[in-house]
Parts: sequence; C-alpha cells; structure tokens
Amino acid sequence: MIREKIHSFLLVLLLSSLFLSSAHSANLPKVCLIAEKEGNLQKKIELFTKCIREEFKPIKLNIDKDYNNLSLSYFGRAVAYLQNGDYALAKNDFNAAIAMNPNNPEFYKYRGLLFKKINNKDEAIIDFSNAIKHAPNDSELFFLRGMTYGDLKKYNLAIDDLLVSIKNNRNNLSAYSLLGNYYCEEEDYKKAYSYFEKSLEINNNNPEVLNNYAFCLLLSKPVKYRNYDKALWLSKKAVDYATSVEKKVLFLDTLAAVYAGIGNFDKATETQSEALKIIGSDDTDLRKELKDALETYKKKELYYVNSSKDNRDETEKKISPAIEFRLVYNENNSNRIPTKLPKKRGKFFLGPALLKTKDIVGVNIIRDEKYYNGASAVLTLTKKGQQILYKISKENIGRRLAILLKNEIIFSAAIIKPINSNKIILTGGYTYMEIKDIAQKLSDQIEKQKNLLDPETKTIGDRPEWH
Repeated sequence: MIREKIHSFLLVLLLSSLFLSSAHSANLPKVCLIAEKEGNLQKKIELFTKCIREEFKPIKLNIDKDYNNLSLSYFGRAVAYLQNGDYALAKNDFNAAIAMNPNNPEFYKYRGLLFKKINNKDEAIIDFSNAIKHAPNDSELFFLRGMTYGDLKKYNLAIDDLLVSIKNNRNNLSAYSLLGNYYCEEEDYKKAYSYFEKSLEINNNNPEVLNNYAFCLLLSKPVKYRNYDKALWLSKKAVDYATSVEKKVLFLDTLAAVYAGIGNFDKATETQSEALKIIGSDDTDLRKELKDALETYKKKELYYVNSSKDNRDETEKKISPAIEFRLVYNENNSNRIPTKLPKKRGKFFLGPALLKTKDIVGVNIIRDEKYYNGASAVLTLTKKGQQILYKISKENIGRRLAILLKNEIIFSAAIIKPINSNKIILTGGYTYMEIKDIAQKLSDQIEKQKNLLDPETKTIGDRPEWH
C-alpha cells in the first residue's frame, strides 16, 4: 500500500555520513593516511590503491603478519567504489576485507548496503545478520535489517527488528516511520497511526512521513478508520515540504487521491494534472499510473479506493480460506491446480481444499536447536478438523499433503500413516526466525477468521508463544 521510492534516500545518507575509523597503526605509509581524508572519490580510490600496494610489501617479506591495517584499506577503497557506483569492484574489496578480518561488523554492514543497493536483498539480510552477531547492541544494524525485511514484504520480521532498533535509539525518526508503514501494510491501523505520530513528534515537517501517513489514512480498511480531513492536511504539507521533483510528483499523486476520496474530483483532476506536468513526457511506468489515475478522476471515479470493493460483503471476502490443506498429485484432471513444490522437481497438481482456516484452533512454536534446526510450528485442529485429517491420511498413505497460506505452499510432507491427532508439527530445516514469521502469519489468519465469525470474541486459541 505505502508508496515506493520513499526509502532510497536513507542509503544515500548512510553512505555520505561514512568516515573511516582511525584504527590504522601510526606506522602506516603516508599515502594511506592521506587516502582516508581525501574528499574526491576518484582520487581517494587511486590513493587507497597505492596504499594497498605499500601495505602488501611487509606482508610479502614476512615482516608484518597483521592483516588488520590492510583489511581497513580494502574496506576504505570498497566504500569509495560503492559511493562512486562501481559495485562489482566494491564487492571484490569488501570480500577481501572480510576474508582478512571476519570479525569487523562495519565490513558486513557496508557490504550489506551494497547488496541492498543492487537489489540483492537476501544477501543483504545475511550480511546485516552477521554484523549483528558481532555488534548486538548496534541499533542501526537492526534498523537496516528491518528495512530490508520490509523491502521483501516480510513485515513481521521487519517490525521485530525495528522495535529493537528504537529500544536502543528512541529518536530514530526513520524507524518510527517505517513501523507506521509496515503496521499499515499489516492492517494494524491503531499501531500504524501511533508510530506515524511518534515520528512526527520528532520532526513534524518530514515530507515522507506526512505523505505515507496520509496514504495510510486514505486506504485504511475498514472504512471507519479513514480520516479524509487529516489525510488532506497531511498530504498538503507533504507537497509543501517536498525536497525533490520526484518526491513532489508522488506527493501530488497522494493529494489528488485524497481529493477524490472526499468527492472533490475537480480538484483531484487539477492536482493530478500538475503532477503529470512536472514529470514531463517521458514514457515511464509512473507516468502511465499518473495518467490512468487522471482519466479515472475525470470520470468522477476513485482510483486508489475502489468504491465497489469497499461496498461488497467484507465478511465474505475476509473469511475466504487463507489457510488450506490440499493433497498433491502427479497427474492432472479438471479439478486440480498445477503447482511447484519447494525443493522438488517435476510436475505436481493440487487437489481441492480439504481443511481450511476454520478447522484450526491455534498455532505455537517449539524451539529445539538439536532436532529441528531452530524451531517448529505446531498447529492445533478443531475436533472436526482432526476427524477430517484422520480420514484424509488413512485413505492417502504415500501421497503428499501440502499446507498453503494465501495460495502459497509453506509446507508439504508425505503421509506415512493415519494421523489421529489434533496436533500437526511443521518442521524440516526452518530457522527460528523463519518459523516465527510463518507462525505469526498463520495465527493472524486464524484470529481474523474467528473475529469475523464471532465479533464478540477477540481471539481464537493462543497467539504464537515465542519460547
């Protein structure tokens, strides 16, 4: 939901604020000390290259076996390459620095920033995690990993890291802002609004926060959470404080959507036209989106908020089975759906849903490093669900049973005997963080189902227990 292209400025700030540690020893070649202070990137790269050559001499002569200084020089050149946009060369130097000194968290942190910059988010997560191992109290590392989890739409993991980050740094405006974004994505609007407000307490003129807060207020579900007056005030301020042309275009687009939401389509059309005028005639995806929105407003219809969707039966939509148990077949027929199984080759097909969200009572976590490589999730079935599972397993020994969460297979295993239990253990190489993420998502769907079927009941079963 929250607009893209808002967070790239954070990486620029991190890189521009970098200064190298003065952990080099005093007997370094003079060129190394000059390289650290050089402001011109190309000159800095040249100086660090000379520095590395000078530092290699005593190592080759077996005079100095301490690689710390050399690793810092490779790191310095790597950062200069990164700032200069030479990503392949930066990666090579970061690798060299880490090979010489694998215990320096800064090396992992900035290689993680490189991976994030080139859109290799999984590798970035690994590097930020390694940095955290060596600097577990560094709030910025949790912030960076949380932001990257958010990029991957793993919002539960992102929220966990950002909460740790603000625990150690209460004035991190960006962390509060991202928490607002991610709670909005998770449709936890009270928490989203709370963190947006905390972010504005630190800086009430931050245009990115103002814009994202307005967009969240505009599209909140259910409709009762929407606040068009406040969204209008926030989005106007965002436009006024925009720090670049690109951001102003995005903020005008939000403002136009708010005008449309309150029924002022003339003003929405005028504002959207202004955004298109700024962006020019370049044929981009953003221009196409802006133009589509403009044509919609001219017809006096909503673009981001589809009124027909808002007015349809929300209960029917939300209680559609987000969790399903389906048998896996090797052969197809008209009732089966083609699928891919994780870590399995070949063609597979899913049969009809046999167990659904309503058949599950709750989910919790067992943490067991020795047997389950970190953790397992345990699903508890209703009595009827247990009966259905027993019948399925008894009649399909040897066949695989898959569990789907929002149409994505999260687990599959072969049925080796009839299952006459109300407990299902999901295991098989999951890390604790992975299983925690899965369990949280399963639990959220179970609670949504229960709340919609019985509005007086706030929960169903237990929330995941983090042992």
